[in-house]
Amino acid sequence: YMQSGKCESNFDEDDVPYPEEGACVYIESVKGLQSDGIIRSDQRISSKPASVAIGIFATMGAFLGGYVYYLKSKIASSRVNLAGASTSLA
Repeated sequence: YMQSGKCESNFDEDDVPYPEEGACVYIESVKGLQSDGIIRSDQRISSKPASVAIGIFATMGAFLGGYVYYLKSKIASSRVNLAGASTSLA
């Protein structure tokens, strides 16, 4: 607790004689207060470039997965008997 960031600027002088105010700016920047004074952490901020990037990577992943499945099925369907070959490769 002693190493944690605190903002004790609104405490009474009798309760906290030496207030710790080192993290007040950080705490104010992290919390998102609404007009009613309630801290809400379930706010979702959408980003158009991030959404586009997620869509592109998801599409590429799906196509890559389909291509891997295609190549796997193509390899499984081809049966080459190299042990019975009559010519040598050397």
